[in-house]
Order: sequence, then structure tokens, then C-alpha cells
Amino acid sequence: MQAYEPGKLGDVSQAHANTLLLVVIGFLCLVAGGSLAIIKHPRLSATDFDKRITLNLQHLNSMIMAWSILFWAEWQLYVLGWESTIIGGCLVVAVLLTVFSFASVFLLSYMSTFIQGGHGERRTMKSLELALGVLVGFSWERAFDVGFEEIEHTLHHRIHLGVPPVATVTFLSLVLLIIVAPAWRFHILPKAAHLEEKVEKHAKAERA
Repeated sequence: MQAYEPGKLGDVSQAHANTLLLVVIGFLCLVAGGSLAIIKHPRLSATDFDKRITLNLQHLNSMIMAWSILFWAEWQLYVLGWESTIIGGCLVVAVLLTVFSFASVFLLSYMSTFIQGGHGERRTMKSLELALGVLVGFSWERAFDVGFEEIEHTLHHRIHLGVPPVATVTFLSLVLLIIVAPAWRFHILPKAAHLEEKVEKHAKAERA
């Protein structure tokens, strides 16, 4: 069992990284296999309960795949000899995974334009896109987390502002929330809700 915190990997070797990459490929196959099973066996999603179970299993496999990609990227970075700061490693991983995820989402969107048969394939792609979004989010969350820890450490040992370091970090977290929350509420959420409504209308039209 490896530590969760960035930069505290322990004795990780290339063999460990390769094994984790195989786990990623395995769960990717499970997602694809689940999609094929849903397509070939409509009874797996015949009722709302069955549909929820199959969809949750798809999401579970996708999320495990995303987390495995995140930790594989961190392991591989340090196995290749990264010796700089932890925050630098987190930023490298976050940027690379963001580029990879954006490219994958564009590819999935392009592939979806050629899909004629149905809702099962689109649900699988939606599950993969959700997992990639979570992958990007948590890779940057780890970078911000390490950044705040570095700020708190600097304020505690080098710079004294007259207030507890934890209060300064809490203030910075609130500033980040004030900046990000309105952008999510007024820009991202309406677009996501509109897309969800469009997908649901298309699914109802197919069932009709």
C-alpha cells in the first residue's frame, strides 16, 4: 500500500508503475466490455433499477481507471528520476493529464458523431468523459493542496504576518472559492444542464 500524499511514494519501481498501467488498461476493458454487454443484452437496463445499477457500475469502473491513471502518472514521473520540488511534480502531472484528458474528450466527441445505434454507446462515452473530468479536477486539486501546504510551511517558518498560518491559508482558500464558484455557477453549470437536457430528449425520442 502506497501513501496517498503527493511526493511520498516510498519504494516504487518501474515494475510497480507498469503493473498499475495494466490495471488502467484492465478497467478500460471493463468499461468497454460493460458497454458491449449493455448493447447486446438490453435486459440489463430494462428497468430503471437495472439501468441505475449498470450505469453505476460503468461509473465505478471509469472512476477507478481515472484514479489509477493519476497515481500511475505520479509514480512514472518519480521513477523516471524527478528530483525537483513536490509542487513542481504535481504541476507537471496536472498539465500532462489535462492535455491528455482534453485530447481524449475531443476524440470521444468526434467518435460519437459516427455512432448510430445508440444510447448504450453514448452512456459509455459519457461515463469516460466524466472520469476524465474527475481526473483533471483531482490532479489540479493535489497541486493546489501542496501549494497551500507550502504557503503554510513558509509562513510558519520564514515569514511571520502576525496571524496564524492556517488563517492565511483559509483566507486564500475562500478567495479561490469566490473566484471559481461564480464561473462554475454562471458558465459551466448552465452549459452542462443544457447538454444533459439535450441528451435526455434524444434518449426519449429513441425510446419512442
